[in-house]
Amino acid sequence: MENKREWMKKYTGKVCPKILKKLEKVKTASSACIATPSGDWNYEVRCMYRGRYTVKLVSRTCSCRRWELNGIPCAHAMSAIALTKEPPKNFVHECYSKEAYMRAYGPIIYPLNGEHLWKDLKHGPVLPPETIKLPGQPKKVRMREPDEPPAATTS
Repeated sequence: MENKREWMKKYTGKVCPKILKKLEKVKTASSACIATPSGDWNYEVRCMYRGRYTVKLVSRTCSCRRWELNGIPCAHAMSAIALTKEPPKNFVHECYSKEAYMRAYGPIIYPLNGEHLWKDLKHGPVLPPETIKLPGQPKKVRMREPDEPPAATTS
């Protein structure tokens, strides 16, 4: 975790690098889509192979629902984003930002001493919890006989 924390401190981008690679893949896939503005940052996107989709950039939604599921714009949304001249990384969910990454890897996990340095509490081993008999009749345990192999047929 320390290595990741130090590496990310040196990173200058707003969005994590793996997400930027995914955005590049989505950008190439968006070449098969044509977006038409409908007003107020709403777009109709037609794809060569799969039909029509509705993209709302303000609410960051697409009718294919991929954008809402993973927080990364889908190919349909990417074609609409291209018309706005905005950078696509502005439309990525906040959980993929450098700040969120630093919050996740920020806490320090302190090392522990070896078992030979642990205090002996002289309480004995930890025992499992007592079993509680549930009310009602117990389930039947049935022994099944093994199936016989099918008889060999001769021609």
